[in-house]
Amino acid sequence: MNTWFAVTANMRLLLMAKYPVMFRAADAMLVTKTDLLRVIDDFDTTRAMTYFRNLANRAPVYSLSCKTGEGMQAWTDWLREQIAAQRQRVAAGITARPKMQSDGSRLHQP
Repeated sequence: MNTWFAVTANMRLLLMAKYPVMFRAADAMLVTKTDLLRVIDDFDTTRAMTYFRNLANRAPVYSLSCKTGEGMQAWTDWLREQIAAQRQRVAAGITARPKMQSDGSRLHQP
């Protein structure tokens, strides 16, 4: 499961932990529309990364721009690796996805 945030998104949604389960379960986080960072002053990529890591997620983070092509090759390489890994899991009869922490439901009670 990829989790993505456009730099045009409201940073409070990310920092207020509105979707902690989604971020904990993410296999990767995509920060999109990074070409707009030069004109958007209220998205802090470092804070976004810190929040993501504070949720104990070590998944890769990709900064992407379809306009400039930034990060696209690294992300598509990662996708190809994930497809190959999933094919191996299917061949072995192990297909349950996405990953979840065993204590996830306990950590996220209202």
